[in-house]
Amino acid sequence: MTKIKLLDWEENGHHDSYFYLAVWNPETGAPEKVLTGATAFHSIEKSEEYAMPTPETAEQARVWLSETIFSQIRSSEARDIDEPNAVTVGERVAIGTLHRSKVRLQISKPCAACGGGGKWIHPRNPADRRTCFACKGAGAVQAAGDPVKIDGKQQWERFEPGAAGTVTWVGSFRTMLAKGYNKPDRETLSTRIRFDDGRSAGIPLKKLRLDQEPTPDHVLRQRADELSRGMNFMPLLTTYQGWTTHNWAREALHLATA
Repeated sequence: MTKIKLLDWEENGHHDSYFYLAVWNPETGAPEKVLTGATAFHSIEKSEEYAMPTPETAEQARVWLSETIFSQIRSSEARDIDEPNAVTVGERVAIGTLHRSKVRLQISKPCAACGGGGKWIHPRNPADRRTCFACKGAGAVQAAGDPVKIDGKQQWERFEPGAAGTVTWVGSFRTMLAKGYNKPDRETLSTRIRFDDGRSAGIPLKKLRLDQEPTPDHVLRQRADELSRGMNFMPLLTTYQGWTTHNWAREALHLATA
């Protein structure tokens, strides 16, 4: 079966440009990338002729593109919720994987931000006094003390998957290196969570998920359908930057809806 031209584009390398064609393969029901020329060498022998798209074949390609976009944004959103690489103080999270934490005494200590006075004082204007953001005016903060032991045995508490709370601290106890090793991400960040049941504990970020529901499928499908009407197959066929020269598939699709 004759393959159908969808669009062509140019990619610029450090020294040369490369020219590509996206074609629709009716036998596989998917697009393919074809190298049509390059400034790095003289020419490429044409071994195949391609047909221009009709509104019908353009719609077939668009449906494939819409389903592919939906699959990608569905997976991306699920990953962002289930495996976040970063969270912020005040964000809602939930336990994703069973976690055991040492039981520690809860102690009260003077707030370091306000010195225990409960007020933040402007360093250059003593009359400007505001409620301390750290202790919310209490003058003291709760902190984890020594581990609790009974008959010499360390006590542990379990945090089951689904237990939810609010992030009160984010940081890392590891050294971050200049060349990207141990950069702040899901594997290196730690958090402190104030759970809805009143407990508080330090939890590694890799054991947390965001406390939110994913966007419904029908909303993502509508978004994918809208994006597919641009008929831009290039990002799915190459990882390099480039720009489209002709988009015959989009022209054919617009003829069908005009």
